[in-house]
Order: sequence, then structure tokens, then C-alpha cells
Amino acid sequence: MRYRFVLVLAGLMLGLWVAPVFGHAADEGGVANAATEVKQAIAFLEGTKDIEAAEMKIKDAMNAEGSEDLNKDKLNQALGTLKKQDVETAKKLLAESLGKDPQTAEELTLRSSYTGSALNNGLLLAACVLILIGGTVVFKVKASH
Repeated sequence: MRYRFVLVLAGLMLGLWVAPVFGHAADEGGVANAATEVKQAIAFLEGTKDIEAAEMKIKDAMNAEGSEDLNKDKLNQALGTLKKQDVETAKKLLAESLGKDPQTAEELTLRSSYTGSALNNGLLLAACVLILIGGTVVFKVKASH
């Protein structure tokens, strides 16, 4: 009985952990709006420096729903600068295409900014302790069978 409970609990935790993976609408036939496509292009340039993926996202943004809200001249300029391998200028142009100031655009600062409070750190510690207790229970149940 305990073994089933532990398995169900582990399955539920795993299911909740991987659930965000299924939320990517554009890859599953859903429609991502133009601003989201531009933000994804910026993320590719900020994170993996994948110029080809960013170019594809920019082209998708030009044809996506809501593209009339974007500055298409800036998008075309960004594509041109990516052809020249100028990633920094392209990121700034992409931010401008969203109508944002490149100096203050949060899309251009994809850095972790975790500033945990005592409560957050306490909850994180409690989660770690519960994971260790769960692992101990699983091994004891496994050893008893």
C-alpha cells in the first residue's frame, strides 16, 4: 500500500515538474503572437547565440498574429545585422521593434536574479528535506520487499 502511495506521489511530482514543457503552444500547432516570437529571437541570441534560430523566429514574427504592432523596419534591420554576425546590434533592434528602449528592456537582460528571502530559503530547505525523507521511505519499502 505504501509502495503504491509513494509511486503515485512520485508520478504526480514528476508530472508537475514536466508540465511546463507542454505549454509551448507554437510547437504543438498553437499560434504564438508576433511579440512572443521576437522575445524568443532575443532569448536565442542572449542564451545560445543561435543566429539561425533567431532569424527563423524573426521571420515567423513578421507573419504572426499581431505583427502589425511591431516595427517591421527594425525587424528587417535586425535580420540584416544578423547576416553580418552583429548580435548585439540585432538584439537592440529587436527590442526597438517591440517599442522598448534598448537601455531598459528587460528582454535584453536574461540573467538570473534570485534574491531569496528567509521564507523562500526556508521553504527551499524544507523541500530538500522532504525529498530526502521520500527517498529514504522508498529505499526502506524496497528493502522490506
